[in-house]
Amino acid sequence: MPSRNMIGWFHALALVGLFPRPASGASAPQRPNGCDPGAGNCDARPFAAAKVDLTGFRGLSLDRDGGVYLTGILFPPTHQLDGFELTSTGQGDVVVARYAFPRPGTADRQARATWAKRLGDPGNQQPTGLAVTADGTVTVVGNFTGSIEANGVKLSNPSAVPKDFVIGLRASDGALRWGHAFDEGVNGGLVAVAAHPDRNVIAVCGQSGGPSSAVPNAKYGGGAQDIVIALFNSAGKRLWAKEFGGAQEEACTAVSVDENGDVYATGVYDGELSFTGSALPNPGSSFRRWIWLAKFDGRTGKPLAQASFGQGPGNHRPHALVVAPSGRTFLAGSLSNSLAFGGPTEPLRSAGAQDAFVARVDLKNDFSPVWAVRLGGPGPDVAHGLAVDASGAVWVTGFVTATPDGTSGVAQLGRNATPSAPLAFLVSLDEATGKTLSAATYGENDVGMTLALSPPRSGQDQILALGAEGGGHLDLGPAGRIEPGGADFLLLLRR
Repeated sequence: MPSRNMIGWFHALALVGLFPRPASGASAPQRPNGCDPGAGNCDARPFAAAKVDLTGFRGLSLDRDGGVYLTGILFPPTHQLDGFELTSTGQGDVVVARYAFPRPGTADRQARATWAKRLGDPGNQQPTGLAVTADGTVTVVGNFTGSIEANGVKLSNPSAVPKDFVIGLRASDGALRWGHAFDEGVNGGLVAVAAHPDRNVIAVCGQSGGPSSAVPNAKYGGGAQDIVIALFNSAGKRLWAKEFGGAQEEACTAVSVDENGDVYATGVYDGELSFTGSALPNPGSSFRRWIWLAKFDGRTGKPLAQASFGQGPGNHRPHALVVAPSGRTFLAGSLSNSLAFGGPTEPLRSAGAQDAFVARVDLKNDFSPVWAVRLGGPGPDVAHGLAVDASGAVWVTGFVTATPDGTSGVAQLGRNATPSAPLAFLVSLDEATGKTLSAATYGENDVGMTLALSPPRSGQDQILALGAEGGGHLDLGPAGRIEPGGADFLLLLRR
């Protein structure tokens, strides 16, 4: 069974340290033939960028005022975040930072940090996600040993077994306002967090290796893991929390909050599972991981709808979930063998050990499928981040292993790249059909980890932020050049 310090072996594949770094060389954004770089959705050139000297990109969010918030892991020794010097005090610390981006069309190309905070002690503290509420509460989830302390708030865990944390910081200056610690057991962990730009609630989810301390009067279903889902307000008050599971293994890997404050969540399971009272199809084997998707009433946590996606053998994992208005629901992640969504869609069949997928389902009739596409070739390929803009484009990032055979217009991704090297990709799809609108890769030995969009504002472009883990040179055209050094990078594009 995976340890609580892992977000799954799919995520582990994406850690750049597992792939050799190039000694030198430049890699510019690559686009498919026939795509006009100056036209609409085909323009994949960042207007600004920043080198983020961390060891792992774990969360990203934007607010209405031009703030870009990120979290990651800080390992020894000292790191520089655009003038903020941060030194890890132990095995790993939590970093939370706010960047301000220049407006598109200006001569300034540098995204600059306005504050950066380190949280931790000689123990091990690691974040797994970040979200921002309407009133400017930056919420981070993760796991820790030792303590997290600042501004009169302190969380302690003297045990060598990590506990989970949920903390709230003030967006204006990064001051820690509140925090909670929960025990999810050796096989547990909170791995995802979400908020809506017009709401002041925060949804978190993950899994527990026993009765979760985050859930009052929790009942454990058995097996290796149960699903844990909880909702907090921006003051840190727990509004409700639920634990679901059967006799096998279940996990929640992504969560979203819609415009009404209702909660959507998705993850994997390998046996009996039910949210609404009706049993979902049983994968029938501990070697299979099918996908579950459910909706919960934001006021009470009552399950309102559920669905399952899978077919026969296969190990599938959703890494990202976005709910657009009217229940338009989008998932992205990885698949092996064959993944069936049903309805009008054909089963997606992997070209190798692991491919990326993107799918749209609608809430009516319990998440009826609209379309599903596969991205990838014979090497490992994973979709990690997902965003849907106001113009009807679905944006996806992750990594492809050069050179993939490609589908849905992604055949050009990875051309002229070193074989077996992971490439961070950014693909946009039409939300009505799944047809590819644009495709680009960035760098070499790089992995796209997360995407975020600024909330739509009348008369202004949305800003799309891409957070990636990288290794080599990165030539970004108008946004400048990022030199090698093992740092992560933040890209900003206009939408």
